[in-house]
Formats: sequence, structure tokens, C-alpha cells
Amino acid sequence: MVKKQAAVKQQAAAPKAARQEESIKTRVYLIDDHHVVRQAVVEMLGAESDVAVVGQSGDVRGALEAIVRERPDIAIVDLRLPGMNGLAAIKEIRARAPDVGIIVFTMYDSPAYVHESINLGARGYVLKSGSKSDLLSAVRAVFNDGVLLPNTELGHIEIRGKDAETRASARVREEKDLSFKKWGKQVDDYLDQRIA
Repeated sequence: MVKKQAAVKQQAAAPKAARQEESIKTRVYLIDDHHVVRQAVVEMLGAESDVAVVGQSGDVRGALEAIVRERPDIAIVDLRLPGMNGLAAIKEIRARAPDVGIIVFTMYDSPAYVHESINLGARGYVLKSGSKSDLLSAVRAVFNDGVLLPNTELGHIEIRGKDAETRASARVREEKDLSFKKWGKQVDDYLDQRIA
């Protein structure tokens, strides 16, 4: 039993690259206030040979200590949470465990939320209305130092490389600006029709 506990501690402390070479599972911590969602995601991720859920919580405060202690590779975070919202959670996780990759898992399909999440340090943004493969793609991309962004026309965009976060932020800004321009044009068209 003591050996097993020591091995688990060693695995948690081992650098990501070394653990990947040993084909050790990607360690994931899940924060979502809906128990049934957590159960489904844990079951779904647990069925994968390369992913292990090391913890879960219904709120951020309970999760922060566990994330600092467990040092998962990835934290999957909902945006709407009791006590502290997901955007604040991203800031807290980045401050306390900067090596943990963060994936936002939410129902909010909003360029403003994507933009804010990525700017705060999230490396993935996946909609709950998406598929299992969307979440798994995000987990694998973020584990491999990539960024996965939603794109309504193309599904998802994966950005890899040493400057992935910088390029992702620029891409999100472009998407947000384009989205607001489209929205503004729709409002202008509507007003033109109402006035005519």
C-alpha cells in the first residue's frame, strides 16, 4: 500500500513529457456543478485508455486545493458555478497551478466568453452541446501543448506549437470582432427594414 501511494505521488510530480513517454494516462480534474454531467463525463473519459479522471468537484473552492495537491494535467471547468464563476476559476487555477491546462466545458456559445476564457489562460473551449470527440480532442490537444477553439463553421480549430496561446488569442480576437460586426450588420438591417 505504501509503495502504491508513493508511485501515485511520483506520477503526479513527474514532468508531463516524461509521463507521456511512459504512456501514463492524461490526468484530468473536472469542475461542474451538475452531478449528472460530472458522472457522464467521468464515465466517458474513464472509457479511454489514455485518460484518467483524478478528481471532481461541484464548486471551485473545493476543487482548488485538490488541483494544487493532485497536479492534474488538465482541469475541465464549467463557466457557471456556485460561489465563484468559471472565469474567476481560470484565474485562480492559473495562479496556483500554472502548469495545469484548462479546458472550458460550457453551454455558452459566445465569442465574448471564448475570448475572455482564452485571454485568462484556458487552452480549450468545448460546448456541452458538442460530441464526445469534441471533448476528447480538446483533452488530447491541451495535453500536447495545443489549443482547441470552437468554430461554428468548421467544428473546432486546433492550434499547435510553441506560440499556440498567442496565436489562439489573436484568432479569438478576430472571431469576436467578426461576430460583433455580423451582429451589428443584422441590427442595422433590421432597423432599416423597420424604418422603411
